[in-house]
Amino acid sequence: MKTAIALSVPVGFATAMLPAVIIAVSAAVGQAQPPVEISIQDRLPYGQPPLDYLGPKTDNPLSRLLAADKDFASGWPADPHSGYLKPLLKALNVPVASQLLVFSRTALNPRLVSPQTPRAVYFNDSVAVGWVPQAASIEITAMDPIKGAVFYTLSQNAQAKPLAARETRCLTCHAGGLTMQVPGLMLRSLMTDRRGKPLEGFSDVSHRMPLRQRWGGWYVTGQTGRTNHLGNIIGREAIARQRTNPLAVSNQAGLPDDVATHWYPAVHSDLVAHLVLDHQVRGQNLMIRAGYEARLGRKSDVEDRLFRYLLFLDEWHWSEPVSGTSGYQRWFSKQGPRSETGRSLRDFDLQTRLFRYRLSYLVYTPLFAGLPQPVLARLGRRWWEFLSDPRPEVEGISRAERQQILDILRSSRAALPRAAFPQLWKSE
Repeated sequence: MKTAIALSVPVGFATAMLPAVIIAVSAAVGQAQPPVEISIQDRLPYGQPPLDYLGPKTDNPLSRLLAADKDFASGWPADPHSGYLKPLLKALNVPVASQLLVFSRTALNPRLVSPQTPRAVYFNDSVAVGWVPQAASIEITAMDPIKGAVFYTLSQNAQAKPLAARETRCLTCHAGGLTMQVPGLMLRSLMTDRRGKPLEGFSDVSHRMPLRQRWGGWYVTGQTGRTNHLGNIIGREAIARQRTNPLAVSNQAGLPDDVATHWYPAVHSDLVAHLVLDHQVRGQNLMIRAGYEARLGRKSDVEDRLFRYLLFLDEWHWSEPVSGTSGYQRWFSKQGPRSETGRSLRDFDLQTRLFRYRLSYLVYTPLFAGLPQPVLARLGRRWWEFLSDPRPEVEGISRAERQQILDILRSSRAALPRAAFPQLWKSE
């Protein structure tokens, strides 16, 4: 049996985009015209050329596996608890240590998700994998440099070969206000009742949000000291107790005893992995939006937002050190290039902020490199001017740190898109 790639288009999707498509075609006729000024929450005609999101052609980690071998998963053993999860993670270079557990019923398979059997999320820079015990399929989101987030499911039928299918039903939620109207990922912080039904909380989680508002509906293993968060809170009584004792369940070395940990390949929901994902999701969505606008002849303030976001200029800082419980921190730090002096954009701080050097590692990703060259040139020029500014401090970042970031960029220029940092090659 061959691996199947199927497309299912949500009802009304294409027709809802028609007015915007007409505008896009008109703009394409006169390429010299300036981009149309819009809001970052305005809808975009991404279902049609030049983006053609719904078309079968895509370039992402999973599509490359399929292109090399449509039966790439045919020899995988099915684990009695997790099915094809572990070989899939290995094939996509996604670490088990990135495991995060969410018990709020806000995604696929809500009937199977509970505080005892939470949904597991695993991720790297370009892929996110969602898995629920006993679910019929595994969910995969892979980043295409042009199309953005592309969604798949992999069947979990142990009696047949695993089948990978392209999904578009995910766009019902994953292409709306929380993703800036482009196909992307979402992070929410929603406290729940004892069954996992959301009751209250916050949307649009990112590194700008205070820790005290993050991770409602998620398990969190790790230490935050006297800084509280909303993780590990289950039920109305626990919500009420947290308001009088904010640290009641904030510092946890492991998962609660009633979690069915035998289903999962790891026994944690690491705080450091949470922090990285909080940063990464919004950064990816901003890059997707910036690429879409440039290709469609639109212009909002997305590039200004992306410029600031990847410099962590509006990052929320905490007051004392934090730590995780798995090997995720070590795994993450080993990825990507280092300078001749040993520095890396992946070096953690974790004392009062996420990273030691405040330019995001996302500049090394294919999603960033896939931005249109004019966008890369504008962003790179602004970053270069910011990092080269001779003043002792600019927006809370010292001259010493900015010089260290430039040192990292010079040493890792081979991993960067030349269009963004042409200054790094001027000595040639």
